[in-house]
Amino acid sequence: TDVRQAAVPHSVLANQRRQLASLAASDLGYLHRSLVPTMHFQKSLPRYGSTATLDYLSCHEPRTEDLTRAFEVEEGRRLHKALLAMDKKNKHTSYISGKFFLSRINTQAVRATNLAISAARFMRTLRDGFLEPDVFHLNPAHSDTPAFRRWVRLLPPAFSWYGAYLRNAYPLDMSQYVNLFCSTRIPCARRDQLKMQPDAKHLLVMRLMLKICFTDCAYAHTF
Repeated sequence: TDVRQAAVPHSVLANQRRQLASLAASDLGYLHRSLVPTMHFQKSLPRYGSTATLDYLSCHEPRTEDLTRAFEVEEGRRLHKALLAMDKKNKHTSYISGKFFLSRINTQAVRATNLAISAARFMRTLRDGFLEPDVFHLNPAHSDTPAFRRWVRLLPPAFSWYGAYLRNAYPLDMSQYVNLFCSTRIPCARRDQLKMQPDAKHLLVMRLMLKICFTDCAYAHTF
């Protein structure tokens, strides 16, 4: 019997591998455990040269105008027509509410809890260097693979970006990831400042005028 199997897209296989890795890592409080250290490419990341902003905008402006006009004539009109039809059928409510409003009833506490847990896992994965580096893959079948990750992690950080470049993969800047947690922006006269408190161990929940702070001792207080 001739058994023919349909080819599975590479993106599907890659997602399945990431999901399996995430399940294994979730037991330890991680989102996943990347083969490549999070900041492996930072030292060799190329720097942008200084270019005039007006020159940059002028070279992209014609293309942007063309895309805008095409959207107005084609996709924009179709979407607007569908929006008007939906609004006409639901005169009892605004088009910006509907199903979205109903889905939020009695689920805000659950969503807030899931958000807090996911954020904590993300923070731990980032701090321990297990967060997958941001890489733009031009040919995912070639570079978005375990074999590529095993190879590129052996390269010295001072040259790792160029190694990925040879495989049509482009690591992106992740220098600002350290400011995602335990940091805040302080308004200043000329330029704002980013202040970090790496030892902070609290979670602040704010709703309207209510502020609830959870510390590492699971103690909550309002202020």
